Amino acid sequence: MIESEFPRSLFPDVYESLLAIHAGQERSLCQHSLSERGGQSDVLDISVEKGGTSVLADAYLARGSVSPDEAEFAFGYGVFLQLIDDLQDVEEDIKNGHNTVFTLATKKGALDGMANRLHRFVDDVLTSCEASVLRHPGTLTELVRRSCRVLILESIAQSPAFYSDSYSASIERYSPMRFAQIRRLHEKMKAKKARLRKVLRNKTLLDIPSAAGKLVWPKGDPN
Repeated sequence: MIESEFPRSLFPDVYESLLAIHAGQERSLCQHSLSERGGQSDVLDISVEKGGTSVLADAYLARGSVSPDEAEFAFGYGVFLQLIDDLQDVEEDIKNGHNTVFTLATKKGALDGMANRLHRFVDDVLTSCEASVLRHPGTLTELVRRSCRVLILESIAQSPAFYSDSYSASIERYSPMRFAQIRRLHEKMKAKKARLRKVLRNKTLLDIPSAAGKLVWPKGDPN
């Protein structure tokens, strides 16, 4: 499908971006085995490559070609989305032995400063974006900024054990919902998701006999 829309001879950067995201995803597998001796710099380097190339590839697949400013913004956008995702998954990553800058930071103390720096990084990427990159820069950047702020706030609400009590209390004032309400909402959504998964799994199992009944075996031994 990609080749039919973007011939290699005319859109070589599309395929370079796909190779880049493939390499980034391959390298991210190292996060499962990197020791603490590797340091946060190595883990951060992997997260930056993985996140940046993922959205950069999206940009090339949407347009075929992008300007240097557009490519820079897409890469930065991907980086902070990846870091936000890592912040949201910090508890699960620790359980699974998956190293990120945040899981390593929890071994040294609370994540208060890391969350603040991530918020400032989002602002830095959005404010440094050239006006020519976005059709409606003010509206879109503010939408992205607010969405990312909510995601960071939810991360703090969901994993209070990784933040100091004073920090959580101060940051909660900027949340549209109380942190306790956010946690209750997530628990309700998790329960609904589990019920839906069960219904879908049962439906799939029920559909198997009916589908098998429609099979017409060829003549001879079906084995």
